[in-house]
Order: sequence, then C-alpha cells, then structure tokens
Amino acid sequence: MKGFLFLFTSCLSVSAVPITGELGCEGCRAIVRSLANVVFAPSPQLKDKYITITQDGEQKQVPYTGSEQYVEDIMSTICNSTLLAQYRRVETFHGRKYFEKDARPNYNEAPYIDPYLGELCVRITTDYKRALLDSLHKRKLGSFCDRKQLQGCSLNPTASSEWQHHLAVFWTTLKLDPTALLRMAPMLVMVLSIPFMFLSMIKDVPQVEAADYTADDSDVGCIPAVSNSVGPKEIIGKARTKKSKAGGANSKNK
Repeated sequence: MKGFLFLFTSCLSVSAVPITGELGCEGCRAIVRSLANVVFAPSPQLKDKYITITQDGEQKQVPYTGSEQYVEDIMSTICNSTLLAQYRRVETFHGRKYFEKDARPNYNEAPYIDPYLGELCVRITTDYKRALLDSLHKRKLGSFCDRKQLQGCSLNPTASSEWQHHLAVFWTTLKLDPTALLRMAPMLVMVLSIPFMFLSMIKDVPQVEAADYTADDSDVGCIPAVSNSVGPKEIIGKARTKKSKAGGANSKNK
C-alpha cells in the first residue's frame, strides 16, 4: 500500500507543472503580461459591443470590454491563442532561461506554443483563477507572480538575483574545471589593479598653495603702492602729469 501511494504521488508530482525556478517565474510573467495587455487595452473593434447582464434583479446594458464576461472569455482562450505563440524560449550563454517575445512572429502555419508555457498557462488560469481575477480587479498584476503559492517569483528580477546567478555559474565552473582560476588570474589582477592606479594618479598630482609674499627693504620703490580708490586711468594720468611737470622743469632749467 505504501509503495502504491509513493508511485501515485510521484506520478502527480511529475505530471503537475511546477511554477518554480527561473523558467517557471519567467513563464508566469509572460502569461500575466499577455493577459494584462488584452484586458486593459482591448481591441477597438470591441469597444462598441454591449452585453446584457442581470444586476439586482434588473437587466442592464454594459460594455463588453468592461464586464466580467470579457475577462472570463480571455482567460478561457488565452492558453491556446496567438498571444502565447509570440514567446520563444531562450537560454543565454550563462545558462539563464527565459521567454522572449518574437518581434515578427510567423502565423502562416498553426501557431506554435511552447509546451511548458502552455501547460503553465492552464495551471495558472485554473488553479489560481480566483487570485488572478482579484489581481485584475485591483489592477495589481505586478505582484501576482510574487506569491507564496507560486514559490517566490518576481515580475522585476533584482540585480542581486542576477549576481547570485553569475556567482553560481562561477562556482560551478570552478568545480568542473579548477584550472579555470589560473587562466583567469591575469584578468583578475588587471581588474584589481585599476583602483590602485587611480589612487596613485591622485596622490601624484601636485598641490598648488598660495605662497606668502613678504616685502623686504630691497623691494621698496620697485612696486608702487596703489590704493584701492585709485583706478588704472588715474595712475596713468598722474604718471603723465608728473612727467609733464618734470619736462617743464627741465625746460625752465634750460
């Protein structure tokens, strides 16, 4: 009996699409973004469409794009729509996996939806349908993927998570190939020496200070003392006046 339960739970864990890890969080973001784009920016062709609803025992005409029926219809069709077919799974050189929106998707054939993204969409729109509707009504879709049920996803990955990812790749590389550290040694030395180069350049800059000037007896008469109240023109005028007076005196002596 225990073996049967173990096999049963193992099958359930394998068949269920986990919303965890990097790819699960990225898939959640792609689905939420696609849903928000359609709900909050409906097609212009649907703006003039009205439906009849019953509210407080009375029938009313309401816009289709602003009704709950519109949201229900989107959630029931988005997992098989071209909205998800626009996303392609991408893996970087460092091993980071995410979904990227194709700028020019080709719909000549049947739209291809990533199997993992499609299964993830079905789970989100069914198991988390009520939470998703609440986030839509409150216009807080940005925090939907940051739930404990979704195991800690965030719509905006922080720089710290990126650094943690790069550090994990670095340590994994060292474990697989310890000699990689020796090959990277010249680059590490060069990077670490850059701050010390700047510090040495700053220290070598000569500090220019204002020198104190003390006039001695030999300087007297060489530098005329000019008061602040006398301008350059007055100085020149006085010099010429003295020169002219001296010239007049010389002429008289002659």
